[in-house]
Amino acid sequence: MQPIILQGTTLGLGVIRSLGIMNIKSILFYNYKLEIARVSKYVSKAYKCPVWTDYEGLKKLLLVKKDNLGSGILIPTGDLQIEFLAKYKNELVKHYIVPVPDSKTVKLFKTYVG
Repeated sequence: MQPIILQGTTLGLGVIRSLGIMNIKSILFYNYKLEIARVSKYVSKAYKCPVWTDYEGLKKLLLVKKDNLGSGILIPTGDLQIEFLAKYKNELVKHYIVPVPDSKTVKLFKTYVG
C-alpha cells in the first residue's frame, strides 16, 4: 500500500520527501507540469489528472485507477483536495483510505474559518 499524494506543489513535495527518507515511495496525482514533486526520486508513479475543481473527473480517474493503485491512503495537500475527498468519501472509501471528515463537517469548518 503506497501513499497517494493529491497535488505536487510545495506541500505535496514536503510530504513525499518526508515519506521518502523513511524509504516509502509515493504515488502522485498532479495537474500542472510545474508541480515540482512529479520529478521527485521518491515518486514511483505520477499521473496527470483533471484540474482540481473538476471533482467528477477526479473521482472517475481515481475509480479507474483503483486496481492499479491498491488500497492506498489518499493524502490531500490543499483545500480543494479536502473538499473533493469529503464530497466523494462514501464512494472512495470502498477502494482507498480517505483520512478526511464527511462533507458536512468540512463545510461547517469552512464557514467558521474561511
